[in-house]
Amino acid sequence: MKKYSFLKLYVLFLLLLGGNIGGKAITYKLTKVTSVSSGNKYVFERNGRVLTTVSSSAIQTTDQYSMTGLSGNESYIWQLSSASGGYYMKMSDGKYLKNTSLSTTMTSVNNPDYLSIWTFTFSDGVALIQNKNNDNRFLGDNGSDAYKAYQKSDLSTHGNDITVYKLEKEIIIIPGVIMHETFTDVPDATLGLVNTSSFDNDGWTMDDDVFGVAGGGSVRLAKQDGPGSITTPVLSSMTTDAIMTINVKGWDADERTLSVVGENCTVTPSVLDDIPSTYTNYTLKITDVGENPRITFSAASGCRIIIDDVKIMTHVGLKLAASGYATYCSPHALDLTPTDDYAAYAVSSVSGAIVNFAKIQGRVAPQTPIVLYNPEKAGQTILLPIATDGETLASNLLRGTLVPTPITTVDGDYTNFGLSGGKFVRINDGTIKANKAYLPLLTSSLPSTSNARLSVTFVDEPAEVNKTNETTGIRAAVASPSCDELYDLHGRRVVRPGKGLYIMRYASGNQQGKTVKVMIK
Repeated sequence: MKKYSFLKLYVLFLLLLGGNIGGKAITYKLTKVTSVSSGNKYVFERNGRVLTTVSSSAIQTTDQYSMTGLSGNESYIWQLSSASGGYYMKMSDGKYLKNTSLSTTMTSVNNPDYLSIWTFTFSDGVALIQNKNNDNRFLGDNGSDAYKAYQKSDLSTHGNDITVYKLEKEIIIIPGVIMHETFTDVPDATLGLVNTSSFDNDGWTMDDDVFGVAGGGSVRLAKQDGPGSITTPVLSSMTTDAIMTINVKGWDADERTLSVVGENCTVTPSVLDDIPSTYTNYTLKITDVGENPRITFSAASGCRIIIDDVKIMTHVGLKLAASGYATYCSPHALDLTPTDDYAAYAVSSVSGAIVNFAKIQGRVAPQTPIVLYNPEKAGQTILLPIATDGETLASNLLRGTLVPTPITTVDGDYTNFGLSGGKFVRINDGTIKANKAYLPLLTSSLPSTSNARLSVTFVDEPAEVNKTNETTGIRAAVASPSCDELYDLHGRRVVRPGKGLYIMRYASGNQQGKTVKVMIK
């Protein structure tokens, strides 16, 4: 992250992607303030360094920080809560700042009986932070990237002019995301469960018993002798089928059931009945969408369920490379009907040195690896519609990843290729990123060439039709492979071709003797 000081603030511009499809995600930005209040979150900074957690006997001040795009759970964010004559200062790990001895020692504690109460006195835009119940000791710079609690007589010898920033919501437009709620603003319950009787979290509503959870950033439904439920705001921008992911856990091993019911929409499944006591991510389908849909999450009496993340999506965004290509492997079903923005391809077959790319015409199942292409959208982000279901392709030699995956150039009898710069490239040993696709080819079937880059070409013949495909294809070919032959348009054999249009004759494989036109770029 970029480090900022109070003397030099950078104006950050968020590039909001255009189009009719757009959702909102809540993040936070920092705004300089000259007063504080209970329940809000703050960042405390001096000379470009921010107060973070307690280390040994001092508060560290070395963390880098950002002025925008914050989640609200960063290590340098503090939350204030009311105390008699001041505030408790809570760190991001849920512990509170303590200085109760007549020394500079700083510690962190959970027990509310041993908390320090801090006051904030502002002058010339900066704050003096003092410990009210310990002779007004103040937070002062010890000169080595840390703060300690110094006695009042040392005010002139230790830096204490602290700039205070308040976290404020900023709306970031994320194309295809209808809603992403992380419950950051729900009152937390570090000092005991807090019933959120006034729960109104950006349009969310509640019924019966709903609680904040220790540490913040999640909400608990129900109690041992009472039910609880929360309902989303009206999702007016959701007008088509969508996918909802939800991260939940049971309070203990016997509390495992959550009801999810749509209003003016259908949610499938409508009951999650095997929820473990550790956070687990579920994917649900939203169909039959009408006007002003809403979704309610309910837990019965004695079945306490914790929710910390809800995300509803109609599209996923994917940036095409400068070549106009991208590979992708989605955890969701996708509607890949060709549009003006892209066409999607599967590798249907390999014939000698030719890799056949067959265009996909409809919906595909989750975890289908694909190649996307549109040279007119090179470097731009395209939106892929999420589908609630899709078919498995009958023939697709691509392989995909959902998580970062170790990969080697040679894996047994196969050599792995990736798409880079519009060319197939042998993959070096390393890790392939999540949600990418690659192509394993039988090493014995590869042309005998030392060139590790296979030139991408376009041909004028259709690719083979598979279960869901009927289209003209794109193919990738090796330029001048030793087992096949290239000729120019006058019929002369070419050994070292340059850029241009050629005729290739297959010398082996199931297309032996067949000729195709290839364009070497």
